[in-house]
Amino acid sequence: MWLDGMFGNSSIGVLDKVISFTENRQKILANNIANIDTPGYKMRDLDVAKFRENLKREIENRDRGNAEPEKVNAKVDYDQYLVFHDKNNRSIEKQITNATENTLLHNVSVELLRSRYALLERAIALRI
Repeated sequence: MWLDGMFGNSSIGVLDKVISFTENRQKILANNIANIDTPGYKMRDLDVAKFRENLKREIENRDRGNAEPEKVNAKVDYDQYLVFHDKNNRSIEKQITNATENTLLHNVSVELLRSRYALLERAIALRI
């Protein structure tokens, strides 16, 4: 019970949410790349701005409660892509750029989380 409070009100809880989001987004982006030539396939993505807004709101409100951010669902992003004759709205450049940015955010978050756990491990070792 006390561990939930410790992790929920620290950067560990925030980093965990960012890592989960980037993992889910990477699956969607990889699926977009895999279907780049599939007729009628529509590119999907997670709403990064909405996730950031929800996460920011959760961080601001975490002292008042542990409200979960809204679930951010996949959406078709018609406005960013040219629609081809086969009804596919592909853009390999955009997908690779999104996947690269997402991978960087994921890697930084994992490294920060690893350092937080290493710090906790050192603190525990000093208490024993």
